[in-house]
This record gives sequence, structure tokens and C-alpha cells, in this order.
Amino acid sequence: MGKHRVEFNAENHTYKVDGVDAISVTQLLKAVGIDKGFDEDNEILMAKVKAASEKGNYYDKLAEEAINDPFELTEWQERFLKALQEKGLDMQHAQPRFGIVKPFALAGTGDFKGRNVNTGKKAIVDLKATYEIYINKVTWQTNTYSFMDDEEFFQETEKWVIHYNEKDDRFTVIQLKDLKRENILKMLECYQLDEKYTEGTELSEVVNMKVLSQTFSKVQEYKALLEEEQKKLDGFYKEIENYMADSAIKKLELEDFKITYTEPGVRRNVDYTKATEEKNLAKLKEVNEFLVENGQEEYHLITVDEVKESLTEEEKEAYTSITNVKGRLTVTPVKKKETKVK
Repeated sequence: MGKHRVEFNAENHTYKVDGVDAISVTQLLKAVGIDKGFDEDNEILMAKVKAASEKGNYYDKLAEEAINDPFELTEWQERFLKALQEKGLDMQHAQPRFGIVKPFALAGTGDFKGRNVNTGKKAIVDLKATYEIYINKVTWQTNTYSFMDDEEFFQETEKWVIHYNEKDDRFTVIQLKDLKRENILKMLECYQLDEKYTEGTELSEVVNMKVLSQTFSKVQEYKALLEEEQKKLDGFYKEIENYMADSAIKKLELEDFKITYTEPGVRRNVDYTKATEEKNLAKLKEVNEFLVENGQEEYHLITVDEVKESLTEEEKEAYTSITNVKGRLTVTPVKKKETKVK
């Protein structure tokens, strides 16, 4: 799968890269503080973490089987593959191993690796079957895998997460952002220096940047979920519309809804304002013709431009209205510029 030979000991969950003992990506992210981990002294919490891990392993196995042997699939596996295909994601490898030996031995196992047939780019996909996604963590996880897979062009690889919410029985596929090379290198350096990774911005003194990032990402996830549900709702509306049109039904009163159908047609609106303007101009023209015939000056309507030039400061003040404008903060994700592979 990569330039280095990666060995994984499933018994004690350890790695070797080219025969050298290596730490895992999970250990790295925890060591530098990107993955906060869990309070291991809290027995109740750790029991929940263990149950969630077992559930995740179960769905990982189902997904792996669907990628490696896409025949005689279960309903869940079919929906899993369909969710990927809708984004153009064609996964050829399940459980790919990644590893590097510089600046230190590091290894990890991704969920899936393949290609986006829509963009032609390589893609790494992570499956999460937890109640919610920790976008910041999975973004660092997939970017680190991509960096280990191809350090020079790792930003050319797309990073995705497919989230299965067991409670709602729903798949959500989200493309993750590309991290900068300097951020990855800084994280590796922090591990070597036994330091915590920080973004190094003054804004971090005002708000918790990690929480801000996670909350922002969560909102993006919910927006994606809302878009999916809206598509379903639009599909229902279309089916109801077709049914009512074919059955010549104009109104349905149900227990939860009141539905009215209006047939397509042409709506005509009279523009009375425009008609009034044109009639006034026509009337003005008649009056001016009469005035000229009788040796008098034409009547002239003052234009807006002329008013702007002729108003005194006192008149401007008299016609000025004051509106209070509230301060507004706009937060938008930074779009990364695509770099061409040389």
C-alpha cells in the first residue's frame, strides 16, 4: 500500500514500520492533545466507550466485506455502497496500512482507500458509526494517513468521512478539509518535543478554537443532513403532486397535513405603477404642447440627479432618515486552492 513495510500485531495492537517499533496515529493525536481521549478512571464512561468501539468494529467489518466482496450484500451494505457512489467514491482497498519512519516511526490503519470517479483524485474514507462525528479528530486522522501515503502530494488526496447513525438508520457522507503541510509538520514536531499542539493564533485567547471548530463542523454536518432530508421531502411532494394532478384532486385534508394543489398555468399581474407613470407622462406631453402653442414655457419634471445637486445641507438634513445597523459576524470556511500535480 505504501513506500514502507507496515506490520500490525492485532494481539497487542502495535505497529512496526520497516522493522522499527512505531506509535499509532491514534496515540500521536492523543499525545499532542488533538484527540482529547476519555477519562480512563471513569468506569461507566469507559464501558460505554468499549461498547461503542465494539459496535464500530462490527460495522467496519460489514463495510470491509462490502468493499472486498460486493456480492450477496445485506441491505445495510447495499446502502453503504450507494451512499459512497452518490459522491463518486469508488473504494478499492479496505483497511489500508500507512507508515513513515521520519521524523519517527509512525503507522496507522485507515478504513478505505480508492478514488473519486467524478474528480479523478485519490480518496481516503473513514467510517464512523458513533452517535456523532468529531470532525476535527477525523480531519486530522485522514490528513495524517494521506501525508504518510504521499508526503509530497498529500493535499491532492480527498479526505471523506461516512457517518452511520444507528439511531436514525442513516448515512451521511462529508468531505473533509485539507490541512496545510506546516500544520502536519508542526504536529509531528510537537510530539518529538512532548508539547501540545496549538494553532498559535491570538483568537485562541478569546475562544476555545478546538470547540469552535468542532461546533462549526457539527453545524455543517447537520446542514448536510438537512439537505438530504429536504431531497426526500421534495421527492414526497413530487409524488403527491403527480397523484393529485392525475386524479384531478385540488385539496386533501389529512390528520397531520392540509394539502392544496394548484394546476400549472399563466398568472397575469397588472403593473398599475408603470401604467400610472406612462399616463402621467402622456398627459404632461399634451400639456407642454398646449403651453408651447400659446407661447409659454414647457413644464419640466425635476429628476433625482437634479435634486441631488440642488438640495441645500438643511434640506438634506430634513429628508435624512436614520437606521440603526447591528454589528454582524460572518464565519465561512476557507476554500483551499487546488494545486496541480507536477
